[in-house]
Formats: sequence, C-alpha cells, structure tokens
Amino acid sequence: MELTKKKYKKEEVLELLKEYKSESNEKIDDLIFKLEAIKKEKSLAEAELFSYKQKESLINKSLEDARAYADAMQKETDLKYYLEEEKLKKFSAKWKSYFGYLKEKYPFYPALNEREALVEKVNGLFGNSSPTQAILKADELLSGEEREFNPQERINDYISATGDNGFNLEEVLNPGELKLEDLCKELGLMEDE
Repeated sequence: MELTKKKYKKEEVLELLKEYKSESNEKIDDLIFKLEAIKKEKSLAEAELFSYKQKESLINKSLEDARAYADAMQKETDLKYYLEEEKLKKFSAKWKSYFGYLKEKYPFYPALNEREALVEKVNGLFGNSSPTQAILKADELLSGEEREFNPQERINDYISATGDNGFNLEEVLNPGELKLEDLCKELGLMEDE
C-alpha cells in the first residue's frame, strides 16, 4: 500500500503499520542472521590467529633453543680444540726435547736435522688457525704438496702403506650381513667343524 494525502481509517493505518512492522522484522531477522554469520567468522578467525600465534611462539622457542644449543656446541668444540691443541703442544715439546737429546748425542746425523726442521714447522701450525686448517697444513707439510683433506683417501693410503693385512675398508664401512661365528673362525678364535 502506498500512502497518499487522503484520510485513512483506523483499520487502514493499522494494516499499514502491520505491513511495515512485518517488513522491519524480516529485515531485522536478516541482519541478525548476517550478524551471527559474521560473529562465527570472527570466532574462526580469532581461533586461527591464536593458532598462528602459538605456532609463532613455538618457532621462536625452537629458534632460541637451537641458538643456545649451537652456542653450547661451539663452546664445547672450542674447548675440545683448545685441549687437543695443548696436548699436541706438550707432545711436540717432549719430542723437541727428545730430538735435542739425540742431536747432542749424534750431532752430525742428517735425519735428525730434517726431523728437527719438521718439528719446528709443526709447532708453527698451531696459531690462530682452525682445526681443519691445521690438519690441512700438517698434511701439506708431510706430503710436500697442497691437497684437499679427504679422510677416505687418507685411510686407503694408510692401509696400502701398512701392507696386505686382510683389512678391507669397504667391508668395514658396509658390512652387510655379519655372522659372528664366521668372523671368529676367520680370526682363528674358533676351530672349523
């Protein structure tokens, strides 16, 4: 119904009010439904945000723990390196003393002069260099050539230098199926049946 400039009867006014009230109630119900949907979305978003904050907190804690562990490992490594360096210095000093004694006793023996020079070079390795650098420098001094540190190669060199001893590095590193009884028989600890 549309309003015009005429006089309305009480029933018509009540009918109009009832119609507007019905439309208003529908709009209010629709807005309440939308508001509930928005509240639900807000609640889900807040839960997701809380979850992200928990994950962020966990990640930060993990990073702090990792930093603390890395610092502890670095300190431990530095201490081990320092102690090993001191042990090597003491060992070097003992050998230097021993070579001094030998040099006094056999002053013209050429091998002693060469070894004394080598001991001096080894003593010079332990300054501000890292353990890896010291190992590489020592390897260069002993081999007379520059090369990259390769543990596998060093082990193979050692095995070939010590002769045929039945030691197979590949079998040690990758033993496959190991039978204790067969191993004991090979080593002569058990008699063959």
